[in-house]
Amino acid sequence: MLCFGYPDTPEADMPQGFMHPRDIMEGVHKGIVDGGNQSGIPTVAGAFLFDESYRGKPLVFCGTGGVLPETVNGKPSWDKTVRPGTLAVMLGGRIGKDGIHGATFSSLALDETSPVSAVQIGDPIIQKRMTDFLLEARDLGLYEAITDNGAGGLSSSLGEMAEGSGGVRINLSDCPLKYPALSPWEILVSESQERMSLAVARDKLNEFMELARRRDVEATVVGEFTDSGFIEIFAHGTLVGLLPLDFLHRGLPVMEIPARWSAPHRPVPCISLLQAAESTHEDSGTQHMTVVAEHRTFVAEQSSATVTASARTVLGTVSEIIKSMLAEPNVASKEPLIRQYDHEVQARTVEKPFTGIMRDAPSDGGVVKVDHSGHAGYSITHGVCPRYGDTDTRIMARMAVDEAYRAHIALGGTPGRAALLDNFCWPDPVESETTPDGAYKAAQLVRACEGLKDACLAYGLPLVSGKDSMKNDARSGGKVISVRPTLLVTLLGAVEDVRKVPSTDFLHAGDYIYLLGETVGELGGTMFERLCGFPCGPAPDVDFAKTDVLYRALHRAIQGRIVQSCHDLSDGGFAVALAESCIGGRLGCSIMLDAVVQQLLHRFDHAYSIIAALFSETGGRFIVSVRKEDRERFEHTMRGSACLMLGHVEQTETMAIQFAGEILAQLKLDELVASFTGTFKRI
Repeated sequence: MLCFGYPDTPEADMPQGFMHPRDIMEGVHKGIVDGGNQSGIPTVAGAFLFDESYRGKPLVFCGTGGVLPETVNGKPSWDKTVRPGTLAVMLGGRIGKDGIHGATFSSLALDETSPVSAVQIGDPIIQKRMTDFLLEARDLGLYEAITDNGAGGLSSSLGEMAEGSGGVRINLSDCPLKYPALSPWEILVSESQERMSLAVARDKLNEFMELARRRDVEATVVGEFTDSGFIEIFAHGTLVGLLPLDFLHRGLPVMEIPARWSAPHRPVPCISLLQAAESTHEDSGTQHMTVVAEHRTFVAEQSSATVTASARTVLGTVSEIIKSMLAEPNVASKEPLIRQYDHEVQARTVEKPFTGIMRDAPSDGGVVKVDHSGHAGYSITHGVCPRYGDTDTRIMARMAVDEAYRAHIALGGTPGRAALLDNFCWPDPVESETTPDGAYKAAQLVRACEGLKDACLAYGLPLVSGKDSMKNDARSGGKVISVRPTLLVTLLGAVEDVRKVPSTDFLHAGDYIYLLGETVGELGGTMFERLCGFPCGPAPDVDFAKTDVLYRALHRAIQGRIVQSCHDLSDGGFAVALAESCIGGRLGCSIMLDAVVQQLLHRFDHAYSIIAALFSETGGRFIVSVRKEDRERFEHTMRGSACLMLGHVEQTETMAIQFAGEILAQLKLDELVASFTGTFKRI
C-alpha cells in the first residue's frame, strides 16, 4: 500500500528540499520489483493512494501473510520458549552504520536535517537464502525461538526474547560487521532488512551451524540467555551497558496527551454553496479534472427543473464526470507498474491484481490457494479512506474496516473467518508550539480507535497485529506539511473453495445487474468531492446491522454459484464500479437508475439525488450480475436485504445509464478503457 503526493504535482507546489512524488514513486516501485521479485514471494494485493498531504512524507506499507504448520515436531508451531542457558544467535546480514536511526527516523518529522541513509537497503538474495535455511532448521528442531531484527536491531530483538528467559548477556565484539570501527551502541541498535535473532540449545548448536554453513548463511553466537533479570551488554570483555528487564519493558511512564474533539461543520451543499464555490475553488493540481464547471452548471439548473429536464441537462455531463473519475490517479489503472511485480510465483495465486477478458480490469483483492492438494484459499484485501477523516475519523475507521471486509466477501470469503491488521500513520498529535492543533489530532486518533472497535465487534473480526507512526510531518521553509490521518486496515481471510471465487467483470450478455446494499447518498470525502474541489457534506458511513445480514446472504449466493460477477463499490461509487465491470468483460450494459434515485428523494432534491445515486460511496454495497434463470433463486437468497435489479449486461459496445426515460450517460467501451488505462501510460 503506497501513499504518495500526486505524480503530476507542479514543481512549484513542492516544498523546498523535498523530492518530487513522481521520483519517490519510481524509487519505491523499483524497490518492490527488486525486493519482491527476487524473494520468491508473490505480490498479490495492494494499492496506490495519492493525496497532496503525502508530498512531504510518503507512506509505504508492506504486509506479508504466510501459512504456518499447526505443529512442528509434535509441538504447537507458534510456541516460542526461551530458556536460560540457550545461546543467542544472530543470523543473516552483517551490521553496518546504514541501519542506524531507522526507528527514530520513522518517528520524527522530516526537515532539512533529516538523515539520508537511516534505513539499510535490503539484500533479497541473502533474505531468500536465510528464509529457506530457517524452514529447514525449523523442521529439524534446531532452534527454540526466533525474532526478526526490526526497529532497534539487536537491542529490540534480544531485549524482547530476554523476557522469556529472564535476562540476556550480549557480546557485541562477536557480532559480524560490514566494516570495522563501529561503536558499541551502533552495533546494538543498527537495523538490518535480512537479519534474525534465535535461541539455540547448546546441544543443537553444532548441527545448526553446520547446516548454516552448507546453506551459505552466516550465523554467529552473540550471547547467552540468562535468568539474571538484566540485559548485560559487553564489548571487548568490558561491561558497557546494564539494564533491568523490568525497567526496559515496563519503565516508561504511560503518556497522557490532551485530546479535544470538535466536529467539523460540513453541510450538504445547496445550490447557493455550489455557486459560491465558483469564485473560491482553487485548482487541485490534477489537470485532467476538467468537468467542475459543467457540473456546477448542471446542479444550478436543477433547482427548479422537472425530472425529465434534469436528465436532459445532465446528458453528456455525467459521461464526462465518469471519464474524469476513471482517469483520476486513485482510480486509474496502475497496470504499467503492477505488471512488473511477480504475483504468479509459487503458482498458487487464484485472483490476481487484474481480471477480465483482457486482464486489465481491477480485482477487489487477492486470493491464494493454501496449497496444491486442495481448494481452500485465503483472501488478502485492504481498506483505506483518509479523505473521509476530514469529516470524522471514527467514520473513516469504520469505513476502512468495511472496505476490507466487503472486498473479502466479494471474493467469496467466509463471513466471520478473517483477521485484521491496523496500521496508523498520523500527524503529530502532541500539542506544542509547532503543533498548535495537536489536541484535535489526538482526538481524531481516539475517534479512529472507537471506529475500529465499532466495526470489529460488529463483524467479529480480531485485530491480531498492526503498527503506528505518529510523527508524519515535514517542515521546510517555515511551512509544515502533515499527512492526512491515515489508517490502513489489511485483512487476511478464509476462502472455502477457490473455484467459486467470482471476479469483477461481467461475463454474459443477458445477465441481470443488481445493486446490493442501501444507498444513503453521502458525498463528503468521496472521489466526486475530490473532482469538484469543494466540501460536499458528511462522509459515507455504514450500517453494520444491515451489512452483516447482507454479507452473509451474498456469501450463500456465491457458494451456491448463482452469482456470475461481484464487485464492491468504493472510490467513485456505482458509476465507476459499473464502468470497471464493463471494461473487464468488454460488454456493455443498460441501466435504469430510477429505483436508486427514488430511495434518495425523501432526503434530497432531484439534482442531488441523481448525482448521489451515481457517485455516493455509501459502505456495504456491491454490483453483481446474475443469469436470468437464477433470478428467482438469487432474489430469494437476498430477501431481507436491499437488492435492486437495475438493468442488463448487453452484447454491445456501450455503457448506458438512464433515468426517467432519458439517457444520463452513454459511453463507448473504448472511451472507458482509454480513460482508465491512459493516466499512468502518460506518467
